[in-house]
Amino acid sequence: MEKLTTQQQNILSFIEKQIAVIGTPPSYREIAQHFGFSSLGTVWRHLQTLKKKGAIHYSRYSPRTLSLDPPKELLVRIPFLGILAEGFLLETLPRLEEKQIIWQWPGYSPENAYLVQAKDASFQQELILKDDLILIDGSSSLRPGQMALILINSKESLIKRVWQEDDFVRLEASSAAIRTLILRKENVQIQGAIISLMRSY
Repeated sequence: MEKLTTQQQNILSFIEKQIAVIGTPPSYREIAQHFGFSSLGTVWRHLQTLKKKGAIHYSRYSPRTLSLDPPKELLVRIPFLGILAEGFLLETLPRLEEKQIIWQWPGYSPENAYLVQAKDASFQQELILKDDLILIDGSSSLRPGQMALILINSKESLIKRVWQEDDFVRLEASSAAIRTLILRKENVQIQGAIISLMRSY
């Protein structure tokens, strides 16, 4: 990215702050009001300059499509293993694929992580919808009550909250309407903790 002037850096910082706080970039009018610009054309010229310098990306047809390049040190490549539905084994891909994501989960290592995609709405009781990408920490550590991907009897996949109790494992759904499962430890394989969901609209 080319060096920015003080005003350009201030505009970029304003955009970054609004995206961080409310999740969406400011409109042209909001930028104009914040900096006291008399016209939206002035905003457009500043954004054009920021775009040319590689600081932002946006569509000329929508003021809400501003996006920022994430710091390169946050970009990681995570293995994408396949498609998953409740009660079935993971449908693995013919060859290993990877997806590039922004890593923003302190306490977890991308080296232990992998992605699967929900095949259908069978995990909707856990608020996981069809085509959601599920980010999983494949390491063995799991906090009591943490949501995890579970394999039952080496053939049935579930996503539940997990409590390990002596010789048994208690599996609870987020919905109270779904019964709790209590299974012997030897019948339960923990595939990893659920870190996050990634959903496209």
